[in-house]
Amino acid sequence: MARGVASVRSEGPFSIEFVSMDHDLKIAVSNVRGLNTRSRCNAIRSLLCTIGTSIVCLQETKMEFIYSHTVLDILGTEFDDSTYLPALGTRSGILLAWKSRVVTISDPLYTRSQSGRQ
Repeated sequence: MARGVASVRSEGPFSIEFVSMDHDLKIAVSNVRGLNTRSRCNAIRSLLCTIGTSIVCLQETKMEFIYSHTVLDILGTEFDDSTYLPALGTRSGILLAWKSRVVTISDPLYTRSQSGRQ
């Protein structure tokens, strides 16, 4: 692992991995297995506040549509910009959200996997 980069794994009802870099940018990635329960959303928000992440990627959201008010409700008002890939029925879905005062993400590139899924 590169100097100044640490990887930490948190276990619980779900796990989050985050990488802390020298310039205080923290990225959290988690397979949340659905954002369909209030308790799971509260646990995610609490953990993200604890680790102070700037960018979060939630996989397996199982949500076809993710509106900005939903992101703010789940992650908190500091995560004021986001993009997502919708779920197909009850599978998949990815949410990428970030704090715009810390980082700017522009022109995300969406590609197709080998299976043809976007």
